Amino acid sequence: MQNRHVTYREIKASLSISMTIIHKILHENLAAKKNYSRWIPYSLSIDQKRIVSIGAKNDKKYNHSALKAVNNIYTGDESWIYAYDPETKQQSTVWVPNPTFQKYFEGNGCLFFGINGHVVIVPLKNRKTVNSEWCTTIYLPEVFEEIRKNNRQC
Repeated sequence: MQNRHVTYREIKASLSISMTIIHKILHENLAAKKNYSRWIPYSLSIDQKRIVSIGAKNDKKYNHSALKAVNNIYTGDESWIYAYDPETKQQSTVWVPNPTFQKYFEGNGCLFFGINGHVVIVPLKNRKTVNSEWCTTIYLPEVFEEIRKNNRQC
């Protein structure tokens, strides 16, 4: 199948055959099925909501402050990053031969943010955990270099 995102209506328009025949060809003859992307839950936990609330209060408090030291604060977090582009469920639907197991790619990285937004993502490259040696020799030097680059551009 050339276009795995093709819909029943598109097949009907191009071949001028009924939906019943299209269904029979796809499911019985080709043993194809529709495969949908999985979605990550949108709702936040109580702790995550509390953190967002604290962040919003701090943003209000310090964003228009005369205290410029706030601009030198950076924060980081180790996170899983999923390798797919967000799209609607309909856009992500594909026809696949039966049985097909979908493979999800993910990676782990450390993200750093400053008052002006994203600074750098440092991939963990096959690491499962972060230790102090890795932080001081690889992770932080990359972050500091990126901060220096950003400061030079301002």
